[in-house]
Amino acid sequence: MSVMDIRFTMQDDCVAFSDVARCYASTGFGCVADNLQDSGLAAAFLAPGSYRYFALDGDNNLVGLARVLTDGGMCSWIAELCVAPSWRKRGIGSRLMALVLEKSGHTDIYADALTGEERFFAKHGVKPRASLVACSRALR
Repeated sequence: MSVMDIRFTMQDDCVAFSDVARCYASTGFGCVADNLQDSGLAAAFLAPGSYRYFALDGDNNLVGLARVLTDGGMCSWIAELCVAPSWRKRGIGSRLMALVLEKSGHTDIYADALTGEERFFAKHGVKPRASLVACSRALR
């Protein structure tokens, strides 16, 4: 199955948060049980000031997603862009990125890339900058 067989949508009601939790876990963002146990995660995922793109296969299974936090005018931050491992290298991540750039390309766009994924973002014009350092505080 290629990217041409994938449906991309912004409709939040076409995906259950349990599917999002599984997609996150498959890409290294926590584990399914922890993601589902934290009742605040589902609400945060749909928070105002954010939008989401979902990639669905022919059976409407979630195979990838992008979530962006934005003020709509000056700055957008790609909070997550993930594709299930078995669906990688098929253009799904690039299509998700193209959709993000189409919607938020009029703003500065930032992303925190996992080690080794910097080239993916750079290929789409979101490049590492020596003057920026990602800082974080993990809750767990």
